[in-house]
Amino acid sequence: MKNLTKENLESMVRQIIADFPGKIYDDFIIYGLAIATLRHYFGYGWTEQNASAFFEQKVLSGNRKGRKFLRTGNLIAEDYFRHELRIVQLAELIFNLQDIDGVDERVAAIKEGNLEPTCGELECAAQIMKANLSFCFVKRSMSRGKDFDIVITLDSGAKLNCELKVTTEEKDLSKNTILDKFKKARKQLPEEQPGMIFLKIPESWPKQSNAQTVLNESLSEFLRNTNRVVAIVLRWEELAVDINKPKPAMLKTLFRIEPNRKSKFYNSEIENILQQIHNPSERAWIRFRDIVKWVKIEDTRLK
Repeated sequence: MKNLTKENLESMVRQIIADFPGKIYDDFIIYGLAIATLRHYFGYGWTEQNASAFFEQKVLSGNRKGRKFLRTGNLIAEDYFRHELRIVQLAELIFNLQDIDGVDERVAAIKEGNLEPTCGELECAAQIMKANLSFCFVKRSMSRGKDFDIVITLDSGAKLNCELKVTTEEKDLSKNTILDKFKKARKQLPEEQPGMIFLKIPESWPKQSNAQTVLNESLSEFLRNTNRVVAIVLRWEELAVDINKPKPAMLKTLFRIEPNRKSKFYNSEIENILQQIHNPSERAWIRFRDIVKWVKIEDTRLK
C-alpha cells in the first residue's frame, strides 16, 4: 500500500476545486477528498461498489454489508448525512493510521468485505493514537491468547495488550450479548499480562431506557471475575442533525472508561495511560476539514 502524504491531500483538494469551478462548499470538497483517498487505498472498484450512490452495476455480495453500513444510496436525510460523515471518517482513519505496523492487514480485511467490524477496530486504534501512545497492530495468528489486536508500549518498556471488539448494529442490547463479547475478548488476551478491551457498541443502545442498568451490571460482573483486564473502554457514536446550522450534521464519538483497580496489573502507569486516553492531545491527527481550510487560505494568500 503506497502511503499518501499531507501534500498529496492538498494537491487532491486543489484538483477538486479546479474540476468544479465556481463556488463550492467545503463539505463537498471534504467528501470528494475522502472518496479520492478511499480510491487510493482500496481501489476504484471497491469504492464504487461500497460508496457510490450512482453505481449502476450489480453490487457484489461481499460489498452489500459495506453499502448498508455506509448508508450508500439511502434517501432518508439522516442516512444521507451519516453516509457523508462515515465516508470521511473512514478515509481519515486509513490516512492517519497508514504508518502503523500491521495496518495493511486491516486494509485487506476491509477489501474482503469486513468493513463494519474493521472500521470499528480502526476507530479504537485512532483513540489510542490520539492519546499520543506508542502502539502497533498485532498480526493475526488464530491462536488462543495470542490473537489480540494491538500492543501499547508503555514508557517503562512494559506492554499493554488490547483487544478491539465491535457489536454490529443489528444486535439487541442485552447483558448476555455484552458479556459474551467481553469473554471472547479476554480469551484472546495473553494470561499473566495486563490487557485492555475496547468495545464499540451500537448507537441505539445508550438511548434505550435500560441501557445504563444493563451496561453497569455487565461491566461489574465481568471485571470482578477477571484479573488480566485492567480496563474496558466502551465507545459509541451519536449523530446530531440541525439543518439550520452552517454545518448541519455532526457525528460525535462518545466513550466511557471503566478501570479494574482490583487487577494485580493495575498500577500508576496504567492509570496514566487511561488518563491519556480520556484526555487525548490529538496533536498528530490530521482532519480533512483542516486540510481544505488551509488550502483555501493559502491559495487566497498567493493570489
